[in-house]
Order: sequence, then structure tokens, then C-alpha cells
Amino acid sequence: MSKGMKFLNLFVLAYLVWLMLTSSLAPQELVAGLIVAALAAFIGMASIPDFPNVLNPVHVLWFLVYVPVFLWELIKANVHMAYLVLHPRLPIKPAILKVPVPLKRPLSKVAVANSITLTPGTLSVDVRDDSVYVHCVDPSEKELDNPALVAETFVKHVRRFSE
Repeated sequence: MSKGMKFLNLFVLAYLVWLMLTSSLAPQELVAGLIVAALAAFIGMASIPDFPNVLNPVHVLWFLVYVPVFLWELIKANVHMAYLVLHPRLPIKPAILKVPVPLKRPLSKVAVANSITLTPGTLSVDVRDDSVYVHCVDPSEKELDNPALVAETFVKHVRRFSE
């Protein structure tokens, strides 16, 4: 991706985040957002070497598909954690699993690690090479036998919008 396209991608993403955070269309907010987004894009160009093309409509579509999938995983994890916390014996068996994340871009791996961390009961401890080390409060027997199951859904969807 050319430098100009990378700047434009970072600028658009930063400006959209600004608009969502301020939730205002007042002229002074819009101008301030333009300035902040331009600064963020300029700084980001040096610090994010492999930024994906967020202006690609296919990536946007796959990201929009990912959001409800992530929310569903979030709901399932919350229900499971509520069960564990409310259970009289607190039946947990914590473990740290080495979860394979076969994605090319470091940013994609971080997106998967963050998705894992945002779901209750799991915490990404480290990202090394093609693996994420995940602390699980109560991994299932299937997950203990095949740690890839912890991130399977996230990897499948993140690959579609970030690779």
C-alpha cells in the first residue's frame, strides 16, 4: 500500500473513531476531529507498518459480519462466567493455553488477542510468533485437548477483514 493510501486509511479510521466518541456534528467538533485525525494518521504511519486497507468495502463488510459474531461470543462467555460465580462450589480449573493463531499480520494477531481478552474468563497473556498464550478460568476438556478452539471463531473472522 502506498504512503498516501496508508495515510488516508489511518485518517478515515481515526476520524470515524473521533465522530463516534464525540457523537457531535458541531462545526468546532468536526474541525477538531480533522486536526486530531490528521495528527493520529501522521504518527500512525511510522508506528503501524502493516495497517490493513480499511477503505476496502470487502474488509468493511467482513468487519460488520464480525461484530455480531463477537457479541455472541461475549454473551456466551458472560453467561458461563455468571454460572461459575453463582455456583456454590465455584467449579473452576484455570489453565494457560498456547493457542495457535495462524495469521500473517501482527495487527491481525493482536486483534484476535484483544477479542480473546474482551471475553470474560479469558485473558491474552502474551503473543509470540504464531501463538497467543491465554489464561482461561475454566477451559473445557475439548479446549485443553485442542487449544485452537479458544480462538477458532475469532481467527476465522479476523482473517477475512484484516489479511
